[in-house]
Amino acid sequence: MPISMGKHKRNKEIGWFPGSGTFARGIHPRQRKTFSGDAAIEIMPAPEKVVLPLLQHIGGPCTPVVKPKQEVAFGDMVGKGEAFVSASLHASINGVVQKMEVVTLANGRHVQAIAIRSQGAQLSGQRLWDRLYGGKWPQKSYQDMEPGKISAAIHAAGIVGLGGAAFPTHVKITPDENKPIHTLIVNGCECEPYLTTDYRLMVEAPEAIVAGAMLAVRAVGAQKAYIGVE
Repeated sequence: MPISMGKHKRNKEIGWFPGSGTFARGIHPRQRKTFSGDAAIEIMPAPEKVVLPLLQHIGGPCTPVVKPKQEVAFGDMVGKGEAFVSASLHASINGVVQKMEVVTLANGRHVQAIAIRSQGAQLSGQRLWDRLYGGKWPQKSYQDMEPGKISAAIHAAGIVGLGGAAFPTHVKITPDENKPIHTLIVNGCECEPYLTTDYRLMVEAPEAIVAGAMLAVRAVGAQKAYIGVE
């Protein structure tokens, strides 16, 4: 929300804050999280075709590593993030690569995209959930992992932030010797109305979230981590 820096108004509860003085404490819409807060995550059926833009994050676009008519499986890398600020791209279905397409992003930019036509059996339901969040997640073995290898694995996996800019995560956890990090904070709060995706993931896949936090702690050399919840 844009805030005018021209005037400041004194509020007894929250002190000095920038604003025009036309209203106090901003706007607080109803949360309405009860619609989905108690609803379990559902796995949607695989589509007949997916179109994957080569730029889905801030930074440089990834480079295609597949060709038309090539068969790919769920999770195969189809675009490699070669720049430091970039993220790799992976097939979200089993299928056959189609002719390259050009799509328009929400910001009006035109970029190349890899199209994949569905073929054969697809991962679905519990099998897909187990592939993404199941299995045995490390709880102590992460301490023996090299920070550089953790960052490289995140880069190859194409993991990005979900705050809007889709900032590549491996860049965030690259340590800076001149700026040591003491504490890592995992933001599980969702301030917008209706949103409960982070909450449901923390409820249904806590082991994966804790393991990811511990790996990030190891990567940046932090001493502790906190998970923020509403």
